[in-house]
Amino acid sequence: MIEGFELVLLTFMNWVHLFATVAWFGAISTMFFVLLPAAKAALEPPVMGKLMSVFAKKMKVVVYISGIVLIVTGIVMQILSPSNTGYGFGARWGMVLVVKHVLVVVMLFIGVYISESVVPKIAKLAAKGPGPELGKLQKKQMSLGMFNFILSLIILLLSGYMSALR
Repeated sequence: MIEGFELVLLTFMNWVHLFATVAWFGAISTMFFVLLPAAKAALEPPVMGKLMSVFAKKMKVVVYISGIVLIVTGIVMQILSPSNTGYGFGARWGMVLVVKHVLVVVMLFIGVYISESVVPKIAKLAAKGPGPELGKLQKKQMSLGMFNFILSLIILLLSGYMSALR
C-alpha cells in the first residue's frame, strides 16, 4: 500500500494530470459548443476570422502546455502507482493504457498541425477576404478539430474504463 510522501506526490500528480486534461479537452469543447456558434451568429466573417485566429493562438498554448504536463505527470504516476500492471498486452489495464496514449499522441500531432500549419494559412487568406480556398481550410480546421474532440471523448471513456478496472 502506498503511504506518506509517495501518496501525496501521486495525489498531486493525478490532480495536475486531470487539470491538464480538463484544460485541453475543455478548450476544445468550448470552441465547438460555445465560441464558434456564438461567433457565427454575432460576427461578420472577417471579424470572426480575427477572433478565431486569436483564439487559436491561445489554444496552442493550452495544447502544448497540457501535452507536456500530461506526459510528465503520466510518467510519474506510472512509476508510483500501485495499480500499475505494466504496458504488456497480457494485462487489460496496460493494453487500454497503450491505446489511450496512442490516441493522445495523435491528438497532439493534430493540434500541432492545426496550430502551426492550418491556422497561419487561414489568417493569411482571411486578411484577403472570403474565398473558396479560405473556406476549404476552415472546413479542414473544423474537421480536424472535431476529430480531436471525438478522440478526447474516447480517451475519457478509456480513462473511466481503466478506473473501473482498478
